[in-house]
Amino acid sequence: MSAESNADAYWVRIHEGELLLGAGFLVTRGFVLTALHVVSGASGNDARLDLHLPDGQRVPGRLCDRIEDSDLALIAILNAHAYDLPLAPPTDRPRPDVAWLGTYRPPDTKTALSGQVTHAPITHRSDAHGEFTGLQMTVAQLVHDFAGYSGSPVHAVPAGTGPGEQPVVGILMEQELSRADGSRDTNVVFAASVLHAAERFPYFEVGHHVGGSCTEP
Repeated sequence: MSAESNADAYWVRIHEGELLLGAGFLVTRGFVLTALHVVSGASGNDARLDLHLPDGQRVPGRLCDRIEDSDLALIAILNAHAYDLPLAPPTDRPRPDVAWLGTYRPPDTKTALSGQVTHAPITHRSDAHGEFTGLQMTVAQLVHDFAGYSGSPVHAVPAGTGPGEQPVVGILMEQELSRADGSRDTNVVFAASVLHAAERFPYFEVGHHVGGSCTEP
């Protein structure tokens, strides 16, 4: 398996019926992590969702928890044991001065993103979506508007690493706006730290989810 195909195994396209909401990724075999603004168009706080995996599988999920002040959401895969899902990806803390890779592509888009982590860890505050600990990154591709990539996984690519050694370090969240005219015409993006996200969702710390809205699928 190539480095890109290994990284490609974890992303998920999130649908509600025929409506594509956006991207997320498998943080375990039973849960998908994404940005809350990605699923803001869902019909309810516990909406039933269709999750499309890179290998063609479609599995049912349920929006089960959200962290409003960090723009994070968690989706439980229903009956996860019934599907041949990939193992959870390796994760790591954010570090500066390393290359990054994002293999997710929005539908009808050919461009996968990559670039350099310039600052990490940082505390980033979005005017619309709260505050999170994460990464500031540059993007090598001239895409201009990265909105369709939100929620997808960010893989670190340290020098000399091989297939299977690119850990997930972030959740792509938003793009820096141009200071000149407020347009989305910059190559700077921000990602939330996966480890920060795991700390915010109590399930990953104590073996159950406080409030009972997420249960082990």
